Amino acid sequence: MIHLAVRNAAVVAALGLVALGSGCFEEKTTVTVHADGSGTVHLSRKFTEEFTKKNYEGKTDAEMQDLAAMSLYEGLRNCQGVVAWSTATGKVEGGKLIQDAVGYFEDVTKLKVTNVMNTAPKDAPFTWKKNPDGGFTLGWAIMDSDDDGSKTFDKKPTAEEDAQGKTMMEALKGFSMERILVMPGKVAKADRTFKERTTSATLTFDELTAYQKHVSDTWAKIEKKETTKEAATADAKERVKKLGLAMEVTCGPPDAGDAAAFAKELAKAKETYRGSELKKKIEAK
Repeated sequence: MIHLAVRNAAVVAALGLVALGSGCFEEKTTVTVHADGSGTVHLSRKFTEEFTKKNYEGKTDAEMQDLAAMSLYEGLRNCQGVVAWSTATGKVEGGKLIQDAVGYFEDVTKLKVTNVMNTAPKDAPFTWKKNPDGGFTLGWAIMDSDDDGSKTFDKKPTAEEDAQGKTMMEALKGFSMERILVMPGKVAKADRTFKERTTSATLTFDELTAYQKHVSDTWAKIEKKETTKEAATADAKERVKKLGLAMEVTCGPPDAGDAAAFAKELAKAKETYRGSELKKKIEAK
């Protein structure tokens, strides 16, 4: 398992993120959904050299590779709703820990993908419905969080807490997280950037620091009575929702035979995975 140093700070806690005391990571999760709600999930992560060095300090190259693979397998084992994994690579390459895996699911509403701490979301993050025109709407909920922004202005941080928050933000340098949804038909409406069938949402270090500055500036306005805590809280909830990468996408009708064509691929993936060495490695504890 990857050991992460977790500290409390308003900005990061509100977004349900984990600050890494020894570095940070880039993550991209791509979910492709077909007309019957089945599909694939592609998870890709790359951790910094600093993080990798600290977590594998004193290990031989062989030991590092084994631990990198075991860490990924633990995360995949804790995912829910995945019926087969076609690829799963956890390794240290170029001094960086790299994780990459592709899985198959039968029902997107049952899909739960683990985070960098190898834990799955508390609630099912996806919603899926068919629309009267034959198209579909797919929702991806905000990242797991103890606060949806409603607690941001309950109590002004102390000088010590402010310093802690700045330290935490420094640890997040290089952070980026991207969610990508690929729909069975051409996207007609989305609350994020989209093109053809693909919609994406990204959270970066710069956006986190901008939000941190916004919170600090808003506290100053509250003290000057230029705004109220109620108004500031309502605004914070909307900002956290966006930063938390919540998405809702509506597409038009899918191509004829979309689900049937993928059903064959899904069946083959399940057959290949059944009894495979990869399945044994992922399920081993």
